[in-house]
Amino acid sequence: MDEEQEKVILEEIRSMKYLPYSIELISIDGDTYTLRNNWGNIIIYIKKGDKYFLKEEVEMEEKK
Repeated sequence: MDEEQEKVILEEIRSMKYLPYSIELISIDGDTYTLRNNWGNIIIYIKKGDKYFLKEEVEMEEKK
């Protein structure tokens, strides 16, 4: 993935999730995006359609 594609993905996630902090893309595995925020926390998002969901959100929805 090139730098421009990475910027687009990060901006999509940041704007859709209203994140007030910076994030860094660590890896992509299919529709799973692993990010690090500016505090060093690892956050995993899963893309479904044109939206991004926290891994925990998807897991909770699947349990229902």
